[in-house]
Amino acid sequence: MPLWDIVDPGAAVELPSLSPPVEDRFSGAAALSKTGSLAAAGTSVGSVHL
Repeated sequence: MPLWDIVDPGAAVELPSLSPPVEDRFSGAAALSKTGSLAAAGTSVGSVHL
């Protein structure tokens, strides 16, 4: 599932993916900062991506 930069809703931009898809890796948790400027996702293999 892609992530989108919607600072300007009329000109949404798809963001690059966090990592190449791997079947045994999935997002187990995700969080967004209060300002919406930073996202974090944790994977089933113990890594965290910002």
